[in-house]
Order: sequence, then C-alpha cells, then structure tokens
Amino acid sequence: MEEKRIVKPWQAGLMLLVGTWMASGTVPVMIYYGMKVLTPGLFLPVVCILCTLMSTMAGTSWGTLATVGVACMGVAQGLGVPLPAAAARSAPARSSATRSRRCLTRPSSPPRCARCR
Repeated sequence: MEEKRIVKPWQAGLMLLVGTWMASGTVPVMIYYGMKVLTPGLFLPVVCILCTLMSTMAGTSWGTLATVGVACMGVAQGLGVPLPAAAARSAPARSSATRSRRCLTRPSSPPRCARCR
C-alpha cells in the first residue's frame, strides 16, 4: 500500500518563499554583502540578532532557517567561522517565532511564556 504525501499549506508557502528567494538572487546577494560588511568577530552576534528578528517579523522559524540561515552558513564558511557555531547562533530563530506566534494568536488567554507576561 502506497503512502500519500500531502503538502500542508504552510509547507507550500515555505517552498514558495525559499524558491523565490533563491531564484531571484536574494540569498546570493545576502552572502555577497555579508562577506563585504561582516568581520569574523562580529559575525556570530549579528547572525543571532538577524535570525531572531527575521523569524519574529516573518512568523516562521523554518522560513528563516531555510533562507537567512543558508545565507549565514555561506558567509560563515567564507569568513572562516566554524560552521557549528554559526548554526548554533541561528537556533534562537526557532523559539522566538514560536513564542511570538503563540502570544499573538491567543490574545484573550493568559500568556503561557514567561517573556509575554
């Protein structure tokens, strides 16, 4: 018996976002300017702040990691920053998008997370 794979609406939107950013050249431009502007000493704090802001504004941690995270990994490799450290600095994007979405979608219920209180 074959298993059917159904793409959920958020997955389709994420695929469109990632594909559009890659095809339009947004991610390669981010890598290019990241190499020009950032230094290895500033890279890790900037990545943490950038991924957190992007995931909070876009409301998608997966979209942030698939677009900005990919660009940051390319910049990290070019600057000689260890890739595990760069990946760890992208991780706050996961929790900040989930936390902000949870707090915004249930305004009538008491906030569950400590930062929303």
